[in-house]
Amino acid sequence: MKSALLQFFSRNTLHFLKVDVHFLGLRLRNALRGPNPDRVKPAARFLNLGCGREGRNGPDWLNVDGWWLPSVDFACDFRRPFPFASGRFEGV
Repeated sequence: MKSALLQFFSRNTLHFLKVDVHFLGLRLRNALRGPNPDRVKPAARFLNLGCGREGRNGPDWLNVDGWWLPSVDFACDFRRPFPFASGRFEGV
């Protein structure tokens, strides 16, 4: 399948299509059945953006990334406005 697609698209184009499809699925998942971002760790005071696999542990940190990983509390598309209430966090 990939070799057939490479006849029509470059590797870079296929990579960006893959990423766009991932984030479309992520937005759909959050919209349909994802956690409400205001209810995820409501006591969190700090926002850890792009935490990856090594998120901050503890109730004071909300770990956010673009991919669902074991340490991620909420996954969202960083190209879109964040779904958190304004002023919810003391620091990033």
